[in-house]
Amino acid sequence: MITAVSRTKQLALFLGLFLISLIFHTYNLEYASYDLDEAAHIWHAQKPYSDVVAQASHDPNPPVYNLILSSWVKVFGVSEFSTRFLSVLFGALGVGIIFLIGLRNFGLTVGLMAALFYCFSPIQFRFTHLARPYSILMVTVLLSYGGLFEVLRSPSKRRLFMYYLATMAMIYVHPTSVFNLAAQGLIILTYHLKDWKATLKVFAPMLLAFLSFVVWVVSIPYFERNDTMWFDAPGWEEVKYVLLVFYANGKLLILQLVLLLLAFALLLKYRKWDSVYKFLWLSLWCCIPFLLSIGFSHLVKPVFQDKYILSVQPAMMLLLAYSIYQLRFKLLRLAGFALASIMMLSSMDVTLKPEGDWWKAIEFLKNEQINDESAILLSPWYEFRTFSYYYDRRSYETPDSTFKNLVENNVFISWHDVYDTLRLEPKFDVFHSLVAHEGINSRVLDIEVVKTGATLVREKKFIGINIETYALHRKMVAQDEYSSSKVLSFSSLESDSSVSLTVKVDIMEYDNLDGVLLITSVENKEGTSVFYSSKSIVQGDVANGNLSFEDKLHFPEFKKDWVVTVFLRNTEQRNFQYRSLTVTAD
Repeated sequence: MITAVSRTKQLALFLGLFLISLIFHTYNLEYASYDLDEAAHIWHAQKPYSDVVAQASHDPNPPVYNLILSSWVKVFGVSEFSTRFLSVLFGALGVGIIFLIGLRNFGLTVGLMAALFYCFSPIQFRFTHLARPYSILMVTVLLSYGGLFEVLRSPSKRRLFMYYLATMAMIYVHPTSVFNLAAQGLIILTYHLKDWKATLKVFAPMLLAFLSFVVWVVSIPYFERNDTMWFDAPGWEEVKYVLLVFYANGKLLILQLVLLLLAFALLLKYRKWDSVYKFLWLSLWCCIPFLLSIGFSHLVKPVFQDKYILSVQPAMMLLLAYSIYQLRFKLLRLAGFALASIMMLSSMDVTLKPEGDWWKAIEFLKNEQINDESAILLSPWYEFRTFSYYYDRRSYETPDSTFKNLVENNVFISWHDVYDTLRLEPKFDVFHSLVAHEGINSRVLDIEVVKTGATLVREKKFIGINIETYALHRKMVAQDEYSSSKVLSFSSLESDSSVSLTVKVDIMEYDNLDGVLLITSVENKEGTSVFYSSKSIVQGDVANGNLSFEDKLHFPEFKKDWVVTVFLRNTEQRNFQYRSLTVTAD
């Protein structure tokens, strides 16, 4: 039986938990550099609202978070503390809301335990320290489920409308939260409403929210694309990893399973059917989105990541608290709560290792640039936002001029024609190659070409970032240094398959071909080279005054979004003319 708690006491406990969470989650807020996605969100958020909405049409995520963030940065500015503090605020609000859900549906003790578990959960600490949509998503998820429990008890028009708004907000903050609608539908069906009319009344706002989301999906061009994901469908190891992340460690997960079985056995023994159903509803909230994410990942597109199904984690904390509450003696409950808390806090990492240590890397790079006229080659291209924030805040805070400002500072990203840029800028004796974001071993076409005419003089590694400094062999000039490239796209392939390529060059006149290279590069859609070949032209038999040189390549697997680029590199300034440069595929 749920004991009544006065509104004054509810408010006092809500505010107390909110403040505890606010203080705790503010700790070390500026410890880590911005990661790739944080920098992208904030970069877009600095633009006018119309641009924020327009950009969302080319992104799988609806614009709700970016619009909120856009308003926030226009008032409080851009810094690690200010932008992440928005996530802290919503995280603290989530702690208060989960307390109210626990209080109103499972009792005061459950509400307090669940709120504290949620507050000190390592994964929630991690996401409140990111300028990402996940803290806001958790608030909308909690409001949606809390609203559902309210309308199941009393489906008034006001409650139905509030449930609709919360559910629509949930799926408009992050699209994978739509899996929760299946769990909510099953909860409605197992609630034993009076008749089918009452059931339909509760279903209506959920279905309307889903239809609103469908309108978004069919109206934007992003979902017409067939983009591949950067990760694969999950196996057992990935599923186990996410469970351990949600429960902080394996011991806590085992404790949860033991408590769940014990509590369920006690409830069946004493025929407490109302509590059995509550366990069922929390289990549906935990399991259905989790399982649907796995199934969708295998059948449609991989989406199984801890952050994409974070919406089930509050249910896990409520389930853990409710399992402890079912222990029959207060001393056992206290022991269960203490043991779970110790396991959770022992897994807490308040340092939160950065994805890339941009602070130290850029500080090092700037010191290197003081003593030389040098260029910076940045790869992969999508890290230009993170780089510009730490290298030149003026560039970052003027999104429409970021590229221009970077080039003015001699910073070139991998989609620029880097080779020609350096060739036409004879002032450069040195260049620094900065490769970041899991791309330490990736090879980018233009940067690799430049390296063939330079000597590595210094290398420095940081977390997630590698900086190599090269001295050019000589000043580059414009004479026959780099032939026009020939590009062959395989977008017409029906599916990924094996491909054999023949790269051919016909040379009309030449004195000596020493130092003339035939370069072949295969790049993926991000501009990263999957394959790179540099071969010297072999002077063989000459037919009709022409030299024909071929290079044959075979790829057992060739993806249709890959592109082949070939060109000639004249490293020694030899005199020659070529008639044609071709690529054919079988």
